[in-house]
Amino acid sequence: MKRIQTFDLLRGLAILAMIIIHRIIWDYFRQNPDAEIFTVGFLIFTLFTNMAGIFFCISGAVNSYVNINRLKEGQLTPKQVLLKSFSTGFILVILSLLFKYFLLRTTDNIVSYIPGTDTIQYWNETGVLPYMVLYGVYPSKFNIFILFKMGTLSMIGYSIITVSIVLVLYYKNKGLDNFRGLRNLFLILGMIIFLTSGLTYRFLYGPVDQAVNGGSIAAAIFLSPLFIGKFSVFPHLAYGFFGASFGVAFANRDAQPEKILRSLLRFWTILLSIGVVILAICIPQGISNTWYAAWGQKLFQLGFYFFLFWLGMKYIDYQPEETRDKRMKWLQPLITVGRLTLTIFILEGLLSVSLQRLIAPVWVDWNASVGNAALFGFITLAVWGVITVIWKRYNFAGSVEWTSAWLVKTLSGQKSSKLDNIPAESVVGKG
Repeated sequence: MKRIQTFDLLRGLAILAMIIIHRIIWDYFRQNPDAEIFTVGFLIFTLFTNMAGIFFCISGAVNSYVNINRLKEGQLTPKQVLLKSFSTGFILVILSLLFKYFLLRTTDNIVSYIPGTDTIQYWNETGVLPYMVLYGVYPSKFNIFILFKMGTLSMIGYSIITVSIVLVLYYKNKGLDNFRGLRNLFLILGMIIFLTSGLTYRFLYGPVDQAVNGGSIAAAIFLSPLFIGKFSVFPHLAYGFFGASFGVAFANRDAQPEKILRSLLRFWTILLSIGVVILAICIPQGISNTWYAAWGQKLFQLGFYFFLFWLGMKYIDYQPEETRDKRMKWLQPLITVGRLTLTIFILEGLLSVSLQRLIAPVWVDWNASVGNAALFGFITLAVWGVITVIWKRYNFAGSVEWTSAWLVKTLSGQKSSKLDNIPAESVVGKG
């Protein structure tokens, strides 16, 4: 089974962009609420925030691609696919809870109050370790309800589980000879979930949000992950299904690359165009807090994600081997970073506040403007580059990917493909 380089490249590109975006959001805009004014630059920036959705698309595509190949080659049984997927998903959900409480870096006491008043603007949502680095004390306040909202890691976990369930059910009922049927199934499921999100936003978002803010634990645990938050199940589970649809196409060895690329081109063009039209209608009218404005942003982002899929497949994976290898030499750093996505995602907040403590005394206006915050983000990237180069010499031992590969192997008996560039014995042990 050939590894698709586009997925690793996009993971690397996305995590690098995330570091810059997080610094601008948390270190500039959240500390300067008055800066969030309606400008073209700010509007364009908001279109590229909440871009973690690309990880849901990638996980769906990788999951269907890898499992179809392993099922057809007899390397895995349907039961083993489900066991491995549930193990991976469960690990990600638990990891998400631990991450939010201990390592999440978002809003803290620096920006909790509206400037010049004693009115709380945001409750503390920065995890214990970054908070202690910033202030030297254990946080006295913490928005406990953030633990129950669907986050990036837990959404990836649920996406892996649901895509695998659909794939196995289809395999048991119809086999894996009809690739078109399986692709259409994933596509239809994605459309149903995405379209249903309009109804959930219109009729359920408000009541659920009100119940959670009123202190309802039941609403926070059972309803919040479905309907509210940045990465709620509706519509974000659809992203995994859309990705899985193209993962099926990539797994079909008899399909002509030109046809798959045309399919990708149509898909991202339609989504991107609809998103632009919706935004063009909403923005001049000042409509921003509506489900259709949210749809406009998400459709724009989905179109952009699959544009990147198309770009990578067209110019990397569907190129002759000699051309592909030559281009990959220049892109190898992104591949390396792409295979440490989870580790960087989880630790980037802690590293950024540690750098903040070092830099702020000598660069007092480090976050006084978007440019300064972005420059601080690039400094953070440079530090991650050094860490990655050094860590690579030790096969990334102890990284989240290394540890999760070992856990998946322990729980399911199946080797994870997260670190295929690392010797198997260094991840799961010899023998």
